[in-house]
Amino acid sequence: MKNAQSVVNTAVGVIISDPKAIKNFISISSVDYHTYTHSVHVMTFAVSLGRRLGYSIGPELYELGYSGLFHDVGKSFIEPKLLDKSGPLTSEEFEELKRHPDLGYQALRLSGEVSENVLDPVLHHHEKINGKGYPGGLEDELISTNSRIISIVDIFDALTTQRTYR
Repeated sequence: MKNAQSVVNTAVGVIISDPKAIKNFISISSVDYHTYTHSVHVMTFAVSLGRRLGYSIGPELYELGYSGLFHDVGKSFIEPKLLDKSGPLTSEEFEELKRHPDLGYQALRLSGEVSENVLDPVLHHHEKINGKGYPGGLEDELISTNSRIISIVDIFDALTTQRTYR
């Protein structure tokens, strides 16, 4: 009950402090409910992992949370039938899907409302330490800590929830 109270208190606080909050919530979640809930999970897990790693409550932790929430925003520019496909993706379809980090990065950058600390994990959350990720094929220390965190929790959520693809 105490954990539930904390969640409800936070939600009530957000709704009371921002009259547009519920409208924005409905607007975002109605476009692609799965991607929205996945993004909320990634945000929650990222902030939790950030705290466990010693991030203090402040801008660094909030930016990590924003990165988690926005990491898949580029999927809103991908054909919905591709995102909802129940079978394996063709190589062409996978190449199209791989565009979502750059599409999200570009859209958020053009908005002028988020910092580079938020943008970097949006762009690089599919990079791999061995250099076989995308979009840049970055490896090792070229991948920021926040990008690594978003990647880890993105994979965790994908492995622990039902999806049309894995």
